[in-house]
Amino acid sequence: MTPTSPRDPAAPNSGAAPIPANESERLAELERYKLLDTLPEQSIDDIACLAAQICGTPMSLVSLVDRDRQWFKSKRGLEASETPRSLAFCAHAILEPEEILVVPDTHADPRFANNDLVTGPPHLRFYAGKPLVTSNGYALGTLCVLDTQPLHLSDEQLAALAALGRQTVDRFEARRTLQELKRTQVQAVQNAKMAALGKLVSGVAHEINNPIGFIGSNLPHILEYIESTLEALSLYRAALPEPPPEFSQRLKELDLDYIVTDLPKVVGSIEVGVWRISEIVDALKAFVRNNEAERKEIDLNATLKNPLLSLESRLAATETRARISITRKYGKLPPLFCCPATINQALFNLIDNAIEAIDALLDRGEDRPGHIEIETAADADRIYLSISDNGIGIAPKNADRIFEPFFTTKRLGLGSGLGLASCYAIVTEQHGGTIVHHPGPEGGSRFEIALPIVAPDSSLHTKN
Repeated sequence: MTPTSPRDPAAPNSGAAPIPANESERLAELERYKLLDTLPEQSIDDIACLAAQICGTPMSLVSLVDRDRQWFKSKRGLEASETPRSLAFCAHAILEPEEILVVPDTHADPRFANNDLVTGPPHLRFYAGKPLVTSNGYALGTLCVLDTQPLHLSDEQLAALAALGRQTVDRFEARRTLQELKRTQVQAVQNAKMAALGKLVSGVAHEINNPIGFIGSNLPHILEYIESTLEALSLYRAALPEPPPEFSQRLKELDLDYIVTDLPKVVGSIEVGVWRISEIVDALKAFVRNNEAERKEIDLNATLKNPLLSLESRLAATETRARISITRKYGKLPPLFCCPATINQALFNLIDNAIEAIDALLDRGEDRPGHIEIETAADADRIYLSISDNGIGIAPKNADRIFEPFFTTKRLGLGSGLGLASCYAIVTEQHGGTIVHHPGPEGGSRFEIALPIVAPDSSLHTKN
């Protein structure tokens, strides 16, 4: 195993490493592996530990070189979780993906002699890094060993470091494969659920629409008959201002004046109820409509009414809590070119999740008014949506796992762990956007979504 040699000692100190020629493709490959800012994993930590033991160094890292930083997936002997890319030895190592970069003494190498990690803590004097090269040929970072003293590695140690680097990439590949398998399972389950729900909603909508249509079509006639009856009653009262005593007593018992005033209001309420039911049915049909698998332009602000109407009964007051209030802060948005059915699904899941978080407060004895805030905005490139609640919130130890398929903190039988996972897949994979979670301002959760504004001829397409 032949290490790369230092550059010409007479060359000036260049500081940060040059940017690889394939940098944009390399960063895209790094993003596809979904490794950055994830929790430690024992199998990766074991490899870093073994590398340090074999090479006899107090420090070792599995380092990933991001756009402006190097982030440590695993670390041994160091406290920092990342450093600026401008200081990263690994940024130099990835320039030669097939070689191990060995720096026997940093003080003798002009690339690193004035590096802050050499002149200051941790005072590095030795570095050896094996680039972590994917099957597509991109170097994501390195498996590296470090020391505060100059060091020379034997050919056997370098060969072992190279082998451990390949094993690290194998772990990354296995992790990515497992994630893709889980996402496929989630999508298959969601597709089956949506297909079944679509059939159910279609049948229920048909059964509801028939009687609602009958009621709605007859309401104008009922109103007309009521108006005629009240007019006739008025004429009778004018012609007979003083009815016989037995009539007067009965009319008083019937409270005719109240009936005359209230009857039109009652019929008006029925009209509102019919309209409401029709709107809810339309929202359900829009939510599960299978023929909207193709992409088209929608008004996201208007689309938000679909999940809100579908979840109206969940927002209503119950015996144990008041009605959950909704605050809408809608900005002016351009049309969003998307798959309406799955966007509806993601919005439904997020709002439903917020309602469940508020209801969960009751389980731990907290009784405060539930509140959900929905906000939209846009800039030249993206449409932004945030959904906040003042519910139970997400424990910090679980925050990094909430988008994992089948991960749930609910009791057995109360949650599938698919809701947020499907939201993540819809937003990031299907629409090329981002979704992140933050603690809410009132102790709950805040989910922020950014969706790219793309033209109807965009290459983004529905993933089946």
